[in-house]
Amino acid sequence: MAVNVSTIQLGGCSGCHVSLLDVGKAIFAGGINVVHSYLLMDKVTDTIEAETDLLIIEGAILTNKDESLLRQMAPHVKKVLALGSCACFGGIACLGNLKSPFKGNKGNNLKEHGHKLHPLICSPKAFIDIDFFVPGCPPPADIIRDTILALIEGRPVPEIAHTVCDECVRERNYKAPSIPPGGKWKTLLEEAPDPKKCFLEQGYLCLGRQTIGGCNAGCIKANMSCEGCRGPIFLYRNFRKFSDKEKGEILKCLK
Repeated sequence: MAVNVSTIQLGGCSGCHVSLLDVGKAIFAGGINVVHSYLLMDKVTDTIEAETDLLIIEGAILTNKDESLLRQMAPHVKKVLALGSCACFGGIACLGNLKSPFKGNKGNNLKEHGHKLHPLICSPKAFIDIDFFVPGCPPPADIIRDTILALIEGRPVPEIAHTVCDECVRERNYKAPSIPPGGKWKTLLEEAPDPKKCFLEQGYLCLGRQTIGGCNAGCIKANMSCEGCRGPIFLYRNFRKFSDKEKGEILKCLK
């Protein structure tokens, strides 16, 4: 029996949907019936409130319309999957909380299209319960595939309990990096790091020790240090909906 799936794009870049498409025939050849998706369907009519077994959300709550869309669809879905770091814990979009939103033309463009910046740019989990989380910027296609296939087949969703550092094969001597007192981390613009040695031990900031694994250390293999796009490992088992008290405290801090 086919599983009805809907996808929505909130405040994001569509990169997670591109990664979803990279999964290919492993999912879309059978087992899934896409009932609503602006990015995956040629024509979308009145399908926002279609009964859905699985809602896949990309992006953070960025505008008032993002929240309205989420609340409109939520009563019609059985399970919700947050796809990508913005949907899981806010991601890059949440940096908007640190700046005044209506500088230059950005504010004017929002108003012209009937949008209003949300007072709290955050993960959709602030407003609805999310059942499954697939972080990453974007998440690797194989992790998306394994998660969705497990859901379709009624199997437990694979959990990742290791870090990017565990997937890294670079040489380590387990000594602290040689950063002078009051100094700073090296940057990739200054000089190319040794592709065989640990970034940290060469004096480059690398977040692989704290970041959820599963990406097969792709950036590190390309001689780029880990920027932590999949989020801290401790978050993996603590993804949950914000309480009203927590939302209130966050809003106080942003005022």
